Amino acid sequence: MPFCVLFLSLILSLASAASGGQLKAQGTQNQIEIIGQTVVSPSTTLPTLSEAAQPSRSALLSPGGLSSALFGLVGSDGPPPVRSLTKADTAHVPLDLRIARMARSDEFRESLPLRATAAFTGLAAFPGTLLLAGILYGTGEARADADLRDLGVQLGSAVGSSIGASIGVKLVIGRARPDVSPEAPHDVAFGRGFRGDDYRSFPSAHTAAAFAAATILFAELPEDGASRYLLGPAAYGIAGLAGLSRIYHDEHWFTDIVAGAVVGVASGVVTTQLVDD
Repeated sequence: MPFCVLFLSLILSLASAASGGQLKAQGTQNQIEIIGQTVVSPSTTLPTLSEAAQPSRSALLSPGGLSSALFGLVGSDGPPPVRSLTKADTAHVPLDLRIARMARSDEFRESLPLRATAAFTGLAAFPGTLLLAGILYGTGEARADADLRDLGVQLGSAVGSSIGASIGVKLVIGRARPDVSPEAPHDVAFGRGFRGDDYRSFPSAHTAAAFAAATILFAELPEDGASRYLLGPAAYGIAGLAGLSRIYHDEHWFTDIVAGAVVGVASGVVTTQLVDD
């Protein structure tokens, strides 16, 4: 399936982007100033550019190195010491962490519209999607409307399968939630998700449910009707806000949301194809 390929591409692209890493230079007597000043004492031997850019194979294959490659540009030992923060440094901060810090700012936390939107869309994603599926099915039964009843079944199936798939990945990946490891988006230990919900961050099941529901509803809209161009984007827009609400509540990293959206769309497409067949 194209969406499965997209999901795998997300993982591989994160690993490729992070494989350059940051080199942490340590010394007992020689100190290096990295930004803007004198470079090194004469007795210090620096690695070449190619050596600095290539992490060792053993480092990448270690649990810490692998999790850093997948989910962050800064390793578990943190950034190099003794230097001031510049624009060059911010380029090495993982996107996950930059977005999380923005969402934790007072400006965002104290905004009443943002709090209200996050609360509403989060509940709309779950349990709202399953509640909507039940309402559609029940209304279809009461009115003897087979189309409405079938829509409820499709919606429930897509949402349920997206949540199930997300939970399966969560248990295996074992990524810590932002409120558990606030500064470490690369905090991953395979199989750790079985220890509890604190380590089930990747992917976002709420986002998966929201995008699965949006995909089903979009597929059922008339292809030649204006509603398809109005309600379709609205459904996906609410799904996107539901995902962002999880970042706002410090429950997920940004890449959790992206992966959840891929899982949700894939679940909706597969469900639709099975029904059509």
